[in-house]
Amino acid sequence: MSKCGANEALKSLTEKTSEMADSLKDTVDLDKLEEFKAKADLIKGDIENKLLSQIPKPKNLQEELEKIKGLKEGLAVGAAVLALEKDFGKALGAGVLTGALKNVLDPVLQGAAGIAAGAEDAISDALGGKKFDICKNVPNIELDENGEPVEKAKPGAKPNEKADKPKEVEKTVENNAEKPSTGGSQYTFDEYLQARVDFKKKRQEIITSFNKDFDKHPNGVEQRLKELTKTWNKIKRKWKKADRIREKEKKYAHLADAYAGGAFVDGKYGPLKKEDLLEFAVKRVNYDYCTQLNNEVSDMEKSIFENFKFKYKMGSHPFFDNEDWYDKTKYPENFIYQWYETVFSPEKRSPGKSGQYGLHQGDKEIGDFFISEMDAVLGLYQDEEVIGYLDIMADYEAGDELKQ
Repeated sequence: MSKCGANEALKSLTEKTSEMADSLKDTVDLDKLEEFKAKADLIKGDIENKLLSQIPKPKNLQEELEKIKGLKEGLAVGAAVLALEKDFGKALGAGVLTGALKNVLDPVLQGAAGIAAGAEDAISDALGGKKFDICKNVPNIELDENGEPVEKAKPGAKPNEKADKPKEVEKTVENNAEKPSTGGSQYTFDEYLQARVDFKKKRQEIITSFNKDFDKHPNGVEQRLKELTKTWNKIKRKWKKADRIREKEKKYAHLADAYAGGAFVDGKYGPLKKEDLLEFAVKRVNYDYCTQLNNEVSDMEKSIFENFKFKYKMGSHPFFDNEDWYDKTKYPENFIYQWYETVFSPEKRSPGKSGQYGLHQGDKEIGDFFISEMDAVLGLYQDEEVIGYLDIMADYEAGDELKQ
C-alpha cells in the first residue's frame, strides 16, 4: 500500500537498485557487467523522467487562457478571470486581457468575466480578419520564482544550433507598477489592480448568491419555470386540441380571450377544462412576474455600479452625493424609490393575457423575495470597503483619461 505523499520515483529507484544488488551476488563476469551497465542506464533515464515530471510548471498566461476556454459556468469563469488579473494584470497593456477573453469565451459568459459593453479591446481589431490564435496573439507570459509575471523571450537560435548565452547586464528598469500613476492619480497601478480584484470579489459574492437563488430558491426563476413546465406537460395535449377548436371558431385570438368573454364552458373546447386553464394561468403569471423582477434587480445593480463610477470619476453626482441615497422611501424621482413602490402594483403582478384578464396576480412571496435581493444590492454599495475600492479605481482611471 502506497503512503500519501510518498516519492514514487525514489521508491522505484530503491526497488531497482535492490534488484541489481541481488544480481551482483552471482559470479561476476563480463557479460554480467555489460548487463548491469545497460540496466543502470535504463534506470537513470526512467528516474530522471519521473523526477522532472514532479517539478511544478510555472503559471503561464497562454495556458491559463486555454483552461478558461473550456469553462462552461459563469461562476468558474469569474473566479478564473480574477486569478488572471491578479497574476498577470501588471504585465499586460490596456485592453489585452479583455481582447483575449472576448476571443476565447462564448458571448454568454463574457458578462461573468466582467467584460462591459464597449470595453477596450487591444486584440480583435488588430487581427484584421485573421483567426485568433492564443499562441500568436497573446503575450507568452509566465510567473517567475517570485510570482512576478515575466514575458518569455522568443527563441533566436537557428534549427540545430545552440544559441549564444547572452551576457548578464545590470538591471536598470524599474517596476512602474509600484510607482505612482503618471496620469495624475495618487495610486499606483498595483493599488488600482488590487482594488479591482477586491471589488470584484465583493461584487461576485452578491452575484454568486443571486445566481444560486435564481436556480435553487422556490421563488427564483428556475424553480418557477419548473412549476410552469410541469403544469404545461400535464395539460399540453388537451390545450392543443382546445386551441384547434378555437382556431376553427375564428372568434377569439387566445383561449384566455374565450374565457374572459364568457365563452369557455367545459366540454366546448374538447377535454380542456376551466380548472386546467386556470392552473396554467397561475403558473404562467407567477413565472412572468418572477422573471420581470429578476431582470429589474440585475439591471439596477449594474446601474448603481455605473453611477458610482461616474460619481468618483467626475467628483460628484446629482443623486449619489446624498449620504442616504439608498433610502427607498425618500427620493420619489429616483429609480430605486420607484422600483420599491411598484413591486406589488397590480400592473406588475399581472403580466400577459392571463394577468390582464384578472385570472391571477403574481404571488406576494415572489415580490418579498426580490425585495430581499435588492436590499442585499443596496447593502453592497453602502459597504465602506467597497466605497474605498471604487474610489481607488475611479481616481486611477480618471488619471489615465487626463493623461490621454
